[in-house]
Amino acid sequence: MTPPPPDAIQAFGLQGTPKPISGGRGLCYIVGQTVFKPSDDDLLEQWVAEVVTKLLSRSPTAYRLAVPLSTVDRAGKYLFKGWTASSFVMGKPKIVGYFEDIFRTSRAFHADLRELFEGKPKPAVVGKHLNRWNEADRVVWGEKRLEDVENVNEEMLTHFQPLLDKLAKKMKPLSVDRTSYQLIHGDLMGNILFDESGDMPPAIIDLTFYWRPLEYSNAIVVSDGLTRMGQGTDLVRLYVADTQAELRIQLLLRAIYWRALSFTIDTDLEWVKEYLPMADYEGAVEIVCRFVEGREG
Repeated sequence: MTPPPPDAIQAFGLQGTPKPISGGRGLCYIVGQTVFKPSDDDLLEQWVAEVVTKLLSRSPTAYRLAVPLSTVDRAGKYLFKGWTASSFVMGKPKIVGYFEDIFRTSRAFHADLRELFEGKPKPAVVGKHLNRWNEADRVVWGEKRLEDVENVNEEMLTHFQPLLDKLAKKMKPLSVDRTSYQLIHGDLMGNILFDESGDMPPAIIDLTFYWRPLEYSNAIVVSDGLTRMGQGTDLVRLYVADTQAELRIQLLLRAIYWRALSFTIDTDLEWVKEYLPMADYEGAVEIVCRFVEGREG
């Protein structure tokens, strides 16, 4: 890890020695109450900071966001030499027992995003990179064929193929069209922080945007709960409890498919060997297929 240089810290009007901070793939540093994060894509990071600033201008009460800092030389410029800076947000990730709160926070956040981008096309910066998650996302949503994706690991594809086939057989055309797509956070699990005192609303961090149906974000949360957190049918029931149960199950099929498929693209085998034994994709697929077949009880 390389800390932000002194001139990057000073560019945001700060002084001090950067210290490593957990999260952010182990790349972030903190100076006082400001978190510095290296940019993977300056255009994307600038755009995300602008989106966050617009959301914060609405004075949300159901969620918190880290406040992006502008450089001192120009308001609205959120990067300096590949570094961003934002306010530190208090809180801890809480998952088991908090799914209802996670869904509620997510829906409030996404309602604001929907209003912010109402009538606007998909932003050009969203999903443009050819990383494993974006590539798997395109395949799941029929925008790219898997055979056209580079760096597919055949060993991992062979491992997941029976599960992918089982999920694909349960998928039906969605009752939503592309005009209902919107900006969503595609990695909320562990990225909603709860205030220990309960005095402040949850904070949403590590904004990872995709252009998909509204409830797909929560479907990914459910997928992660089933595969990584030992959750079962009760979580699925909670997710589909309100409305559009069939649509939400279809989104959940796609969320599990996406997570599984991402293992097969540009595979980091060392990470997979460490992580995969802790995940239960077989159990997750069995649970969601039971819901599709109407035998979830």
